[in-house]
Amino acid sequence: MGASATATQLLGVSEPALFGVGMRYSMKPLYVMIACSAVGGAILSILNIKANSYGLAVILSPLMYIYEWNQLAVYLVVSIVIFAAALFITYFFAVPKEVMVGDEDQKLSHVS
Repeated sequence: MGASATATQLLGVSEPALFGVGMRYSMKPLYVMIACSAVGGAILSILNIKANSYGLAVILSPLMYIYEWNQLAVYLVVSIVIFAAALFITYFFAVPKEVMVGDEDQKLSHVS
């Protein structure tokens, strides 16, 4: 479910990731998403990065920054760093341990 929710999220449809994965087990992943988005927006604001239109932060959003190449490069770097930070923080700190049990571990626990 996580892979399909990620694919739709990157294309701009956030409900599967938010309700199907993020809020399913706890609110911590939602808090990480909000915090990382706020930090990313603050960094872009401090660096005076401006877009030529309004849009979602998805795969096609770099097109909003293409009118100045230096702004596009900064936007891409900040986006990748914030995406990686959100992934790392969510994986290691925001996902409940019972969700991280692998399929093989679940099969073995049901057999014994």
